[in-house]
Amino acid sequence: MKKLGGVVFDMDGVVIDSEITHYTAICEAMGEGATASFDHFLEHCTGRDEVYAMTRMAELSGMSFEDSDMAQWSVRKGKAYARLVAEQATSIPGAIELVLSVAK
Repeated sequence: MKKLGGVVFDMDGVVIDSEITHYTAICEAMGEGATASFDHFLEHCTGRDEVYAMTRMAELSGMSFEDSDMAQWSVRKGKAYARLVAEQATSIPGAIELVLSVAK
């Protein structure tokens, strides 16, 4: 069998289970007005970038916002996400073993 020259992983949802972490960080960043449920977040906000996710979250929560709000939310979301990942990230079953096996 041919030896691999390299492997690229998309961390979110492939190596770590991150959707709840993104949701929690967005809710923290947007404040009390972000009231959409996690299920609604999964259905309507995921699969694209954070601006899309926060825009949809605001719409689902009935929040009005300006471009400056989005910029502030983005900074706060980044900080919250980094903290939350450090505190509670969990790997997808088998992901660590896969990464270790391709590292050999």
